[in-house]
Amino acid sequence: MKNEILCEAFLALYQLVVRLRAPGGCPWDAKQTRETLAGYLLEEAYEVVEAVEQGDPQAICDELGDLLFQIVFLAYLAEEKKEFDLPQVIQRIQAKMIRRHPHVFGPVKVENAAEVVDHWARIKKDEKGNAAPLTATLNDIPKNLPALLASQQILKRTREARSHDNESGDLLGTLEDGILQLRNIQTQTPDQMGLKIGELLFNLTQMALQKGQSAEHLLRAQNQRITAKIQEQETENNPSSSLK
Repeated sequence: MKNEILCEAFLALYQLVVRLRAPGGCPWDAKQTRETLAGYLLEEAYEVVEAVEQGDPQAICDELGDLLFQIVFLAYLAEEKKEFDLPQVIQRIQAKMIRRHPHVFGPVKVENAAEVVDHWARIKKDEKGNAAPLTATLNDIPKNLPALLASQQILKRTREARSHDNESGDLLGTLEDGILQLRNIQTQTPDQMGLKIGELLFNLTQMALQKGQSAEHLLRAQNQRITAKIQEQETENNPSSSLK
């Protein structure tokens, strides 16, 4: 893509947001705040994920546009309050990416992707200050993240801070022990069972992370498989429904 086309397209989107917010623009857009847009931002992000999972390039393109609009809109609300503006947003993320890729923009040498991740974690830790306690790092995790994603972040940050992780064998033993405890349903109160199930879910999330997998994506994929299987069974049981 030519640079001038990209610049023109981005500027046109920004000017569109300005026009919507200006007097005589859109009454609905004029009423929006950061708080009201936050929900739309999350919704659009999930729609991007869904389009990616479906593998539809046109849907991905459309949903990325919706998400980009929310980002530009939020940046312009800050500009109206003279807090920061869109160029600052872009400049800050550009500076951060350059700083965290010294193997591309600096003298650091890496052999593989794993070393990139290690460098990233060290640089991020230096940015926040080596003396920052682990609890402060964990408190930075967004409170509205889905539970599985939040668990992954807790595990990643704990591993980065302590530079170690449970071995897969130990984790398997922990999972097996938890399942055995769940088998004793008669001796478990609902609260005790809920606590144990929560522990198992967290440990399964850790196992997925150890294997380089995302528990959130794995569960989403399983949900889709189950839904497709149910739809297939309904079609087999009622062939006429597929003709509607």
